[in-house]
Amino acid sequence: MTFRYQITRRGASYCVVLLLLVHAALLAYAAMVNSVAFDEFAHLAAGMAYWKYRTWPIYNVSPPLLRLWAALPPFCAGASSGR
Repeated sequence: MTFRYQITRRGASYCVVLLLLVHAALLAYAAMVNSVAFDEFAHLAAGMAYWKYRTWPIYNVSPPLLRLWAALPPFCAGASSGR
């Protein structure tokens, strides 16, 4: 015996809305539980300084590629590094 399920447009819309609400709830929960570590805020500022001054001694604790990659969108958008 085979069963055929026919999903209506309204049912599909309800499923999509439900999934979006669950996703939003999970994002809100993750934002409340997982905060920025004590040193992560410095990575973006260091990347901005790398792009602006083309020098690497600022916050030189690991290779700068990820800091440069993370700072590229704000740098291209015209954000300043604070000075």
